[in-house]
Amino acid sequence: AAAACEILVHYISGPIAREVGWGITRLDDAIMTSDMQAVCVANGMGLLVMLSVKSLSTSSQLMAIAEGMLMKKEGAGEVVPIALPYLTFPSRDDYEKIVREADLDSIPELPNLMEALFKQIAVSYNTHASTEALKVQSLEVLRRVQSHRPNLHTATNSSNRLPTASASRGSGIAAR
Repeated sequence: AAAACEILVHYISGPIAREVGWGITRLDDAIMTSDMQAVCVANGMGLLVMLSVKSLSTSSQLMAIAEGMLMKKEGAGEVVPIALPYLTFPSRDDYEKIVREADLDSIPELPNLMEALFKQIAVSYNTHASTEALKVQSLEVLRRVQSHRPNLHTATNSSNRLPTASASRGSGIAAR
């Protein structure tokens, strides 16, 4: 997922910065805590979720998805699921199991937020494709981000947000 994220960022960072003044922050489990990631998502105007075989394997990834889906629910940003090769989409029973295994039972809405993410039509991002195909797939991600103009006056501490993400809103796209 990290390599796919770098390819995507390569193709869309320039147009995002030029057209709407946004930047991209890459969320990385190796160097960021869950709280740091939650603040990045809370400060952003969108979340690009790179869905790979291991996407739902850590609590920090699940928290970023939850924060992003709450942001989208509030109308404060867009969440774009991006399906990488070999992804197996989870079932409703899988959501509950994933939450238990990540020890996130304290967030009862998490399975519903995960389900809402997977109900969206994901952009297929085939990292084995040609350069031209990757450009087309990247432009589709960019189109989805650009089609959503978040309400910049959204309350910063909505009661729907997770406790770790109470930072003020800023600009940017977080790519997971």
